Amino acid sequence: MSGIFWYGWGDLYTCVSYSCSDTSQLRRDITDSVADIGYNAHCLFSKGNVEEAVRRLKSDKVDGDMGLTRDHFRLACSDLYVHISLLFSGLLTHGTVRDEIGMNTVIPISKGRKGIS
Repeated sequence: MSGIFWYGWGDLYTCVSYSCSDTSQLRRDITDSVADIGYNAHCLFSKGNVEEAVRRLKSDKVDGDMGLTRDHFRLACSDLYVHISLLFSGLLTHGTVRDEIGMNTVIPISKGRKGIS
C-alpha cells in the first residue's frame, strides 16, 4: 500500500514545475483567464462596504437558519469585515454560491388590518 501511495505522491509532487519562468507563465495564464470571464475592479467588495452594510442592519434581526444576529457582526473585530469582503468578492468573481448562502427564511407578519381574517 505504501508503494502505491509513494508512486502516486511522486507523480503529483513532480508534476509542478520549479522554474520561475513556468510559474510566471502560469500566473499570466490565470490572469488572462480571469480577465476573459469578465472580472474587473468593479467586482470587489471592500472592508468599508461590509462595515457600512453592518451599520445599516436593523436591530433584533436574525438570519433564521444559522441563528446569527446583527450583534454577531456589529460586535465582531474588524478582521471579520475583511474576511466577509473577500468571501463576497470571491463569490461574485467565480459566479457561484453555496446552497446554504442562498437559503433564506420569510416570516409573514400580520399588519392587523380590519376586515381581513
